[in-house]
Amino acid sequence: LMAGLQMLPKIEVVRAIHIGVPGSTENRPVVDSSFSASEILFFDDVAGQNTYQEHPIHKQFVAECSHLWERVVVYDAMSV
Repeated sequence: LMAGLQMLPKIEVVRAIHIGVPGSTENRPVVDSSFSASEILFFDDVAGQNTYQEHPIHKQFVAECSHLWERVVVYDAMSV
């Protein structure tokens, strides 16, 4: 999974990426550590995000790695 995630920055519309795992912080009710990997992708605009969704590298990542996850959660956000 990590190797697949590290291919995603090769997509030209990806401006930045952060790949992580749960932190070793104190267990608190507000902390969700139920995941094994996370990625935060940054795009210039919605058009870039749409291009990313259809890009061959992204589609290859999904095809080759989707068996590695049980659930995907997406939070689309914009700066304010």
